[in-house]
Amino acid sequence: MVLDFPSAFLLTNLLEMPVAWAFLRKAEAAGHVFLVVLLCNILTMPLLWFAFPALLRLPYIQLLAVSEAFVFGAEIALYIAAFRKAGWPRAMGAAFAANLMTLLASLVL
Repeated sequence: MVLDFPSAFLLTNLLEMPVAWAFLRKAEAAGHVFLVVLLCNILTMPLLWFAFPALLRLPYIQLLAVSEAFVFGAEIALYIAAFRKAGWPRAMGAAFAANLMTLLASLVL
């Protein structure tokens, strides 16, 4: 199944929000976690879907690796900055797990 951008954006948030919340629930309010996840996806998904494919012109697997590495890194940095009460190891784990969940889902769909 191939998803369009709005469907993929919705699915990404539905997958990532509970994963991030599971990591951060002891230190961060649910609303804060959900807002940060949403804002991270607003910032990174257009890059992943539109900017990188247009700019990099790489074979699919290489494009996926470069794009996902950038998104993982950017969201790890954003999570660490946004979730200071949780501490950087937990924030980094949340970003990694949430993005891994979405990456695995995209490979299946």
